[in-house]
Amino acid sequence: MVAQLHYDILCVLFRFLDQGTLYNCSVINKEFNYIASQNLYHAVAFTPNLWLLSLKTNYVSRALSTEMAG
Repeated sequence: MVAQLHYDILCVLFRFLDQGTLYNCSVINKEFNYIASQNLYHAVAFTPNLWLLSLKTNYVSRALSTEMAG
């Protein structure tokens, strides 16, 4: 009963944490990892800068391969 109460309280508290803090909580122990993972993977969040960087890299590599082929 007490363990379930602690789990329920942690679930509610973890809902208010940002992604970075949730990640930090997930590496503490298995119980925290399980609870934090539910919130971390609830919705996928893309980092705009990394996404944009990958688009630029793909565009440049395609341009270079086209230039070398032609």
